Amino acid sequence: MIVQAKDASNADFTIPDETPVDFSLDANGELYGNFIAPDGSQAKSLAGITYGDARAGNVKYIANGAQPSALQPINITVTKSTDSDVSGMGTLFLKGVCVIPPPRYAQGGFNPRPTWADSIYDHTSEKIAKLGCALSSQAMMMTAFGDTLNPGELNSWMKDPVRAKNLPEGGYQGTKVSWYAPGKHSGGNITIDFTNDFYTAEFDENPSNPSVLDSRLAQCKLIIVMVKNTQSTNCTQNGCEHWVLVTGKQGNEYTIRDSGRGEQFLSGYGSFWSWRAFAKSN
Repeated sequence: MIVQAKDASNADFTIPDETPVDFSLDANGELYGNFIAPDGSQAKSLAGITYGDARAGNVKYIANGAQPSALQPINITVTKSTDSDVSGMGTLFLKGVCVIPPPRYAQGGFNPRPTWADSIYDHTSEKIAKLGCALSSQAMMMTAFGDTLNPGELNSWMKDPVRAKNLPEGGYQGTKVSWYAPGKHSGGNITIDFTNDFYTAEFDENPSNPSVLDSRLAQCKLIIVMVKNTQSTNCTQNGCEHWVLVTGKQGNEYTIRDSGRGEQFLSGYGSFWSWRAFAKSN
């Protein structure tokens, strides 16, 4: 954080660099994270920091607490340590600090080949290496939100006959993953934004507008989207359907985790069609 003192009219205010100041967080600040104290520990407040250090950016805050539901500012109270009558209020934005970056779980491949790649997908005769793109995307998203598991573990969990009979809470829907499974497995800690729901890969008409992703990414959601994988040799009657996990936006590019050929940006596939957005609920 770079601190700049302002007066009541929002004009820059001169404070001697050696002036000690105290910092404290409001309730939202405490919920979302902590200051980093000079000794490296995490703290809800800092005392006796010189204004010169604060202005130089030597006061650090880490947003490692609750998942923010929107990018709202949080308040920080700043008080002169030597004069309690002089104080101020600052704002801190959590933009860009959302989740631990998801791992990349390859559904197949070699060097090394994932241990789950040759596991049978659902109750089919095919392997995760062939059909496990949506499954792998779910596992990556769930791990990022703290419900840590790999595609093989999620596949085994969803194949359980009791869960499979209790759709839509969990399990597979035919050979399609249940999009409700992450909520069920996480005990409700992961929620789904069911906005664009179709399974048929209508690749030649009506792709989704990328702008639909922006507001959800700004709310720290992770989004699984269906793309057309023209390099695939495993196309079905629905076309070359493939699912990837959208993790953020850099300029005009959308970053992804891709269990297939390992693309890093959504532009590597072009348009997308059906999509699901997921959020961490607490």
